[in-house]
Amino acid sequence: MYIISEDKTLKIPLRSPKPTNKMMFPSSTFLFLFILTLLSQFTRQACPIRNIEPCNCKETKDGVQVECSQASNGEEIAFPFKNALWPSTQLSTFKLTDNNAIETIPEDVFADYSFKKIWMEKTAIRKIHPSAILPSKDHLEYLDISRGRLEEFPFNLLPRLPRLKFLNLYSNSLTVIPALNSPSLEYFSISDNMVTRVKEFGWKTPNLIYLSMSEEE
Repeated sequence: MYIISEDKTLKIPLRSPKPTNKMMFPSSTFLFLFILTLLSQFTRQACPIRNIEPCNCKETKDGVQVECSQASNGEEIAFPFKNALWPSTQLSTFKLTDNNAIETIPEDVFADYSFKKIWMEKTAIRKIHPSAILPSKDHLEYLDISRGRLEEFPFNLLPRLPRLKFLNLYSNSLTVIPALNSPSLEYFSISDNMVTRVKEFGWKTPNLIYLSMSEEE
């Protein structure tokens, strides 16, 4: 396109406006707000969207509870923590009860997820790997592995559990009670086990209120 001057001697080229992308794509601000909204909705979701059966997840008054009482082996317990996407790695409770299939809680079964409460009652568990407890070391307050077949327990981890107040190992197959070292522990029961030896000296449990070692409660 040209504009012709009055004397008809000068021709000035007039450029056409370049097409703009502003109407074709949303602004970066809009995209940011959209992504932020999605993230906000995800973080409000307490449990993963993905199916984690045979385990299940629910939100309780104490927080997020994961239950794997229907699991048949350690791999099925590990599945939710290795394959599902969780809003947080800090969960409230892990529950495994009335289960006769699982004898071992394997290494790294919870990956990097931690719990305040681990509750395993009426199971066939004989051994729990120390690495299953370690991810919870800074948060664990309640540990119940009772009415089972536990033959050994990693007592040496207790100094690394600074928040642990409740430890219930009632009615298992433990034979030795070492000297415990736990500044935070308030409740400890190892009654109704097969204890043949108790180390009497070297205990460091200044806050221990309740201790039960009797054959039956």
